[in-house]
This record gives sequence, C-alpha cells and structure tokens, in this order.
Amino acid sequence: MKPVDYALFLLSRQDYTVFTMSKALKKKGYSASEREDALDFLTKHGLVDDRRYVYNYIIFKKESYGRIRMRNFLYKKGISSDLFDEVYQEYQNDSDENLEDSERQVAVELAKKKLELFGLSSAEDICDAKIKNKVLSALARKGFGYDTAKHALDEAIEALK
Repeated sequence: MKPVDYALFLLSRQDYTVFTMSKALKKKGYSASEREDALDFLTKHGLVDDRRYVYNYIIFKKESYGRIRMRNFLYKKGISSDLFDEVYQEYQNDSDENLEDSERQVAVELAKKKLELFGLSSAEDICDAKIKNKVLSALARKGFGYDTAKHALDEAIEALK
C-alpha cells in the first residue's frame, strides 16, 4: 500500500496533525522520503491541516477544558504554542462568544459539580481548606489557571449561600 493510500485510510477515521500523521506513517514502516512526499501531498490538498485541527479542537473541547489543558494536549500532537494562541485568538474573533467568559463559566460549573460530589450543600460546610484545595486541584487538572479556578470556586461557594 502506498503511503498516501494508507494516510487516506487513516484520515477516513479521524483528523490528524502533520506530526501525528508522520508518526503513524513511520510506525507503518515508510521511509522518511515516502513520509515527506505523502505529507506534502496531503497538506497541499488540505487533507492534513494543523490550523484546522486546532480550530476544531477548540470548538469541541471549550466546554470541557481550560486553555492550558488544550494547549498542552495539542503540544503533544505537534502543535506549537504560537499556533495555538493564534488560532485561539482567531476563533475568539470569529465567534460571538467571549472565550474567557465561557471558560470562567465552565470552571464555575465544574466547581459546583465537585462541591456536590463532596456532599456539600451549604457555604458553612466549606470551611475546610482541604476541600477547597481538592476543588482547585481538580480545576487545575482540567486546564484552568489559578485565578480562574479561584474565581470559580468563590462563585460556586457563593451560589450555595
């Protein structure tokens, strides 16, 4: 099977970045020149496009993850931080929503869920610093910065009052 044919087979199942497609072709045993030719063909025809991959990832994950986690995940897929920041800004300019406000709202909802998980029903129950740290840690794992996580926790606690 030619490298381009194999790449098209892979693309029929999911989207790939240039880096991940190169890795998949290498794993299949194609030489560096074959991989390069296949990637040139795929990028020339718009079948593998890192910018599109990032844009779509932001669309689908903005309701679940913070900016930091999205950036870190995409970095593992071969996307530079500069490209991520550029596309993130482009998405924000294209859409009517403010991603920073949306990110804060997602963080607040996650903080409320975590507080419910701990069985806390009133603001008086949340005087334990250990619980607050657990919620802040959970938000950090989801990719929210400390300021956003702290604000979300405070707002979630306020909602319990």
